[in-house]
Amino acid sequence: MAKNSRQSKTEIRNQFLKSQGFLKKSEEIFYFSLLFFIFVLLFPKYRQASKLEKKLSFLEKQVKQLEKEEEKKKEKISLLKKNRDYLEVIARDKLDLKLPSEKVIRVIRK
Repeated sequence: MAKNSRQSKTEIRNQFLKSQGFLKKSEEIFYFSLLFFIFVLLFPKYRQASKLEKKLSFLEKQVKQLEKEEEKKKEKISLLKKNRDYLEVIARDKLDLKLPSEKVIRVIRK
């Protein structure tokens, strides 16, 4: 009976050690699966955030460009309001206006 109890204790010990190895493998598989699912869930969000950052950067550049254009147009408006000579140049060049005593000669280039 002592042999039987030793064998059964040894068998129990071996089964326990095997179960510990199984649990360790199970834990590894669980954590790997958990990391995989987290990656699968978060990767699309990361890609979306990356695309949104690129779009934001593009839009910020556009805003800066439009602000520069706005500033140039404001300067032009200011010149047109304040500088009569500049207004006359614009009127002659853009609107083909002339004074009554002037004659306009056009040169046509081929």
